[in-house]
Amino acid sequence: MGSAISVVIPLYNKARHISRALDSVLGQTHQDYEVVVVNDGSTDGSEDIVRRYSDPRIRMVFREHVDSGGGHAARNLGIAESRADLIAFLDADDEWLPEHLATIVRLSEKYPECGAYASAYEVVDRQHRRRRPEFRGVPPPLGRESYAITSATLRSRSVHQL
Repeated sequence: MGSAISVVIPLYNKARHISRALDSVLGQTHQDYEVVVVNDGSTDGSEDIVRRYSDPRIRMVFREHVDSGGGHAARNLGIAESRADLIAFLDADDEWLPEHLATIVRLSEKYPECGAYASAYEVVDRQHRRRRPEFRGVPPPLGRESYAITSATLRSRSVHQL
């Protein structure tokens, strides 16, 4: 049987950050996952950094970078290449706290009828100060009508097959 969760990481020129992102996945208390890094045409050595990881749960797939598509197209390829029913997204310049996947898995077990799950997140500024946004009710849309930070979400594969 495969992993319980597929972690999809789109990667485009994030050499400064990708180790931190991967280390945060490897440091999860919930360890039943695979990691699909989608190299979206990086030219800054990001690919070499990922290749240094010897963990067999990490694999890299390649997408020829074009001017359109970006992170969305890379995430879609990651979904297609993933093997688990639950798909978690992590941007290459983000990181997870150690309990993130365990929290999300508990939510999926408690509410199996749901197709998407999200957790709280922290924002770290350039001075390394952390803060959690405070929301009362449904938060206002962020960017393109998104209500959750991509790296704080987990979705069932069935959501992407609609």
